[in-house]
Amino acid sequence: MVDNNRKRATAIGLISVAAIVVVALIVANGAESVRLSAPQSVDATAGNGFANVSWSRPTSTGGHALTRYVVTSHPTNGACVTVPATTTCTIWELTIGRSYTFTVVARSAKGAGPSSSPSSAVTPRASLRVLPICDAGVVRPTEAVSAQVVAAVTAYYADRHLNPIKIVRSQETILNVHEWPVGFNYCRNAGGGVGGESGFVPSHATSAVMVLVHHKPDPVTGFSTHFVSVALIPSVGWRVVGEFTGWF
Repeated sequence: MVDNNRKRATAIGLISVAAIVVVALIVANGAESVRLSAPQSVDATAGNGFANVSWSRPTSTGGHALTRYVVTSHPTNGACVTVPATTTCTIWELTIGRSYTFTVVARSAKGAGPSSSPSSAVTPRASLRVLPICDAGVVRPTEAVSAQVVAAVTAYYADRHLNPIKIVRSQETILNVHEWPVGFNYCRNAGGGVGGESGFVPSHATSAVMVLVHHKPDPVTGFSTHFVSVALIPSVGWRVVGEFTGWF
């Protein structure tokens, strides 16, 4: 009798372990099924040295809110990052006459999901009359402000007797020199229609950044905070090329 009871207990124990394993597999498979998936329907349209890319949201966010989309060209000449509500962007600095495809990755607080299928190939050409997408929703890279940019901004405000200055967070936002050339630049709104913005970067600039500057109040306007654009001009160095009271 004792042996039979032991056999029953052993059998029940084995059944319990097996049930736990089965439940664990079910849970794991369930978690697998709700992982962050890839963005869908990636499409691209070529322009003059750029491409407009659009996509649709992943079918599953894995139960976590999205934080970013990252779009990459292939071959890798450029990329763009957007906020979750934005599913379009323009990738600049593409080579005229070269064929490109594009992929999109969604990110959440848990990390990056899988890459999308590539878009159809497109080829930027100088003859294309395609407007870039307006940049609302684009997340621009930042880095520690360089000593050269600090010197250029300091000299600019010293000439106007508005020193001392402070660059907020000691950061600079990296701009694309092709995106804001001097003059008025038209762009296509993601929701339809045409928009535009004034450009300030000289055509021969090789780099450009934006910084937020606190300074002594201007005696005429009373403003004491400005977004300041600074460009690297060959044979000249870093120079302030624009000053604005708000991001645009």
